[in-house]
Amino acid sequence: MKRYLPLFLVALISILFYSCSNDEKKSEEKETTGVAYTSTKEKYNFEWFENYWGNSCDYVGGMANFVIRHTLADSMINHYDTIYDKDDADQSINALLNNYWIDSCTIFAISKYLKTTAKYDGIRFSFGCSTIKEPGSYPGQQYQNTSTIFIYPTTISATGHKDSTEIVIPVPNCTTSNYIKPYPEASGKISVFDKIYRKRSKPGNPALKDSLSQGVWIDSCVVYFIEKLIRENKDTLDGVNIKLAAYLGNETTSPRGKFKPHQSTMIIVPTSPAQGDPNTHIDNWEIIEILMKKKAKAFSAGLNHGELCPNKCD
Repeated sequence: MKRYLPLFLVALISILFYSCSNDEKKSEEKETTGVAYTSTKEKYNFEWFENYWGNSCDYVGGMANFVIRHTLADSMINHYDTIYDKDDADQSINALLNNYWIDSCTIFAISKYLKTTAKYDGIRFSFGCSTIKEPGSYPGQQYQNTSTIFIYPTTISATGHKDSTEIVIPVPNCTTSNYIKPYPEASGKISVFDKIYRKRSKPGNPALKDSLSQGVWIDSCVVYFIEKLIRENKDTLDGVNIKLAAYLGNETTSPRGKFKPHQSTMIIVPTSPAQGDPNTHIDNWEIIEILMKKKAKAFSAGLNHGELCPNKCD
């Protein structure tokens, strides 16, 4: 179970619900800053939304339960960097990425596979990292192992959500298909991530880095909603950003799957291409804000519905 270290239940979907260089902000894609679109509701399609919202994810409490306010999401994202972006000597580790972009093609392929194979109940994002030393990196080991993610479908078992590691979801011609690899190819990288990033602690600090989650589970209903949101707004949205975050430790109730006060988790945010630069993917909080005003006034959010492994992982 070590691989699936507690993650969280908050996640992606504002409505949907809640590498190795210098000391600049890390991201596997270009930094998500810039201008995406002007603020006009007409550019989004919401005709499908009223009926879809009421019937989505009812068996796990309904999508409204997965909402995280934008301000809270930002605090959790910043908290992740504060805790996990430093090594034992308080140096920034830019090889531990905090953002992974997934294109719409990959999302559609995953959704199609889950829909056509009834036994799967969702997907797990497992964290891995490079097993080789990149040239020009800092001398410390943790600077030379750029992190990544791997995605596998899951089935329900007596102990929770079991990864189907024998399965490789078909993702033909998708830009971010590198996140879906045969398990024999990914397992070594997953093990190295556990060794390099999750078992370190600062001198005198009893808090182990194993609160840095090894994996996050996402229910299939969330995947379907994200697919629907992007399909209905394909001229505006081009994918999602998987943003790493950490609990603040002051939650009044413990989210499902959270076992440590500052455990890491994920917040998924829809993205739009930047004006004049389709290779830059900007967080689109606007579409989430508009959707939340329809169903949860005053809330804006990132899609949030991840879950750490079902039992405490060590």
